[in-house]
Amino acid sequence: MKLVVSSLSLMPVRLARDAVNLIVNFYIIFMNTVKKIADEVRYLPEMQAREVLDFVGYLRNKINHTDKTNQNVDDFDQFCAVFDGKFNRDECYDRQSIS
Repeated sequence: MKLVVSSLSLMPVRLARDAVNLIVNFYIIFMNTVKKIADEVRYLPEMQAREVLDFVGYLRNKINHTDKTNQNVDDFDQFCAVFDGKFNRDECYDRQSIS
């Protein structure tokens, strides 16, 4: 009895292998960057090392602030079609839901 394996049946295996290779390569590159930063900071005087740490905190806050700002803009954008730039105070009070 011969076992026949088609190239289509191996496709998920190849995709999984490629995905694992991609993750491993990303991890190696990322860890190389982290190691380089750690190696450079290790030889700095204490005050400059603290400045680096302070700068890292600044970058993290900047990322968090940008994410929140984008969320606020997205929240605003979903209602931008509602307001056409004209506001009539009398029409505002004539709505049925207020009565």
